[in-house]
Amino acid sequence: MSMRQQIRAWRASLDGLGNDARYWDLCRTYGDYSREVYAHLRACAEYQHTAAAKKAAWVAKVAAAAAARDAARAACKAQPTAATAKAAWDSSVAWAAELTAAWEAT
Repeated sequence: MSMRQQIRAWRASLDGLGNDARYWDLCRTYGDYSREVYAHLRACAEYQHTAAAKKAAWVAKVAAAAAARDAARAACKAQPTAATAKAAWDSSVAWAAELTAAWEAT
């Protein structure tokens, strides 16, 4: 794929280019199909790809932690004993800790 074709593809697929002042400044200064515009769009594409992967990992962690919490709560409701109540509480605490750790890791 030529540089011009790649720039066109990135323009069509990247989010937020309409508000990207740096992109418009590069287009005005160097031209719509310059190496500078290519490098900027490549960096934007890499950033958006990384952000999407981090978001997917975050969603998976939240779903897994919520499932464990819900299972412990269901067990506590099905057979309310001190052990199941403690398990439900521990899973809620662990869920909050996992969310906090996942958030701080992003």
